[in-house]
Amino acid sequence: MYKDRDGDEGVTDGESYFGGIGYIVNKHHVQLGWGRTNDLANEGSKGNSYQLAYVYNWRSDLELFASYRHLTLDNVEKEDGDIVDAQDIDYIYLGTRVKFL
Repeated sequence: MYKDRDGDEGVTDGESYFGGIGYIVNKHHVQLGWGRTNDLANEGSKGNSYQLAYVYNWRSDLELFASYRHLTLDNVEKEDGDIVDAQDIDYIYLGTRVKFL
């Protein structure tokens, strides 16, 4: 997937890429994904997203899922003009999905 943002005057133009690959074996679904964003926070900024997702189809009406994502953001310009790397973020989703119909 590719996305391009045309910023208004005084706002940088940004672009984003995302791709993933998945595999299904019986009731198990696994997906790896990677994304990259350039120039969204400011000219020269770079963000990355790394993802691992898993879904288990326990029954036809019930799924269990988990997802891990790691986010980075580098070369961000602060208000005083300094260029810094933001702190990386890691998060995990856990949940269930119940189908009623």
